[in-house]
Amino acid sequence: MINAKDIVVRYQSDGKVVEALGSVSLNIGEGEYVAMLGPNGSGKSTFLRALCGLVDIAGGEVTILGKTAAFGSFSDSLFGRVGVVFQEPEGQFVMRDAGTEIEMLLQNLGIPHDEQEGLFEQIVNEFELGPLLKRKPESLSGGQMQLVNLACALAGGARVLLLDEPTTFLDQTWREKFLSLLDKLSGDGLTILHITQYPDEAARARRICLLDRGQLAFDGQPDDIFSDENLLSRLRLTAPIRRQFAGVFGFDVSDIGKAADFANSLNREPAEPNQFCHVGEAVITVSEMSYSYRTSGFGIRVERLELYTSEIVGLVGPTGSGKSTLAFLLAGLLKPAQGIININGRRAEDCEAAKLRRPIGLSWQLADLALIGPTVEDDVRFGLEDKEVDTRNILELVGLEGFEGRIVDSLSGGEKRKLSLASILVAGPSLLILDEPSAFLDPGSQAELIGILRKIARQGHGIVIIGHDLHFISELADRVLGMKDGRIVIDVSSSEFFSSPDYLEMLGLPSNSIVDFRRMLVGRGITLSSGTLNVYEMARQLGLARAT
Repeated sequence: MINAKDIVVRYQSDGKVVEALGSVSLNIGEGEYVAMLGPNGSGKSTFLRALCGLVDIAGGEVTILGKTAAFGSFSDSLFGRVGVVFQEPEGQFVMRDAGTEIEMLLQNLGIPHDEQEGLFEQIVNEFELGPLLKRKPESLSGGQMQLVNLACALAGGARVLLLDEPTTFLDQTWREKFLSLLDKLSGDGLTILHITQYPDEAARARRICLLDRGQLAFDGQPDDIFSDENLLSRLRLTAPIRRQFAGVFGFDVSDIGKAADFANSLNREPAEPNQFCHVGEAVITVSEMSYSYRTSGFGIRVERLELYTSEIVGLVGPTGSGKSTLAFLLAGLLKPAQGIININGRRAEDCEAAKLRRPIGLSWQLADLALIGPTVEDDVRFGLEDKEVDTRNILELVGLEGFEGRIVDSLSGGEKRKLSLASILVAGPSLLILDEPSAFLDPGSQAELIGILRKIARQGHGIVIIGHDLHFISELADRVLGMKDGRIVIDVSSSEFFSSPDYLEMLGLPSNSIVDFRRMLVGRGITLSSGTLNVYEMARQLGLARAT
């Protein structure tokens, strides 16, 4: 089905030739479900784009379904037979609504007119798209968009599906729906190559390939890969969370009976939880603030909110709950219809827009959109009024010392995220608002970012993390705000939030086995000292010798 032989891809960066893929060979048979893992910059997305004919290969050959997938001619020979879904949901929409998107695709596939209506209904029913057909792309959530994208990718009866990190921007509910659909499609015999950063997603495949620095480092069964701790450490990857838990605690996290026996065996005083208190000064205070969009009518209302220096706050909620709108209001990019926002003791409405935004640094979900370049030094200094500012300390803080002359486009996803932080910090903000900062990052890069953000908070900056990755937020947050339908309905300590699935249920978000385990411990009078969902940190707090 898919035959890639000795694929070589090179590109120019900073005046040098970089080999993104070096003689990579991979065969995927009919009906196989293969996941591809690897650290940032390992060449995963480049490999998939080589399969799609979207990059010019310097050597080797790609054939799919017996057809050559050459640069620039992929659509001519394989259109409709190979489906592709990329990371960014909105990037694949062309038409005015979901229904028209599917109709136009069927026409482009050359489906006879008298067959189009029946096939359209079949697609709508199979993917449960009825409620979405008249919706404009901007009114759909990321998960809804990806569902439509997946339906379009398979509309022509595709036999092969190529996926480039398709769940990156999906909340937990839509991620599980999407992955469950992939499980079903695989069971029906579809051939799937799934590029992902998430070990838990890769573990659902029957076979996993690991890329490292443009080379195929491993090709085998999930159990073989995730049991090789040395390999995972070398590639900055981790085992799936369920496997981590079983290795540390000695039983499956979903085994309620063994979990209860374990809790009862803890013959010691429960840990004292961290007492939640604000250690810094208020950067932002909000009272009776509201805002509504004219086109959709959706609005948010915040009765009272305070954000402090030296505090890390997680802002969570389902897609469309108002998290980004709140961030734009706090950063001065939107003006509230009513209410009061005070920034460092001054009313926002009394400040010029530029002065209003200076104490608040906003990092976009897609770091590339905010990078100016062309070099790291140029990007950090862009817009600085004080040309004498020493940027070296900032670059050292975020782990980019020595990168001053690097071309921005040559940076990995993790390095671009660090540069985005540096470009904000150089202006000296009191509060950083970070939208999905863990997106695109491999486990090793996420661990680095966690360390950097803790260091930034210790230096006195307040941080708000908007995200769907609850495990990432649990590693950092002192406090969690939960939004639903444009309202802040939860404002509690991280320890309290992650010890009860009731809060997730209140937000309409699915619980997970680790949160359920924490709740079971609390029910037996055992309290963890923080809100972490990290298996090894939980074990350490419980005093287990295996917590390494």
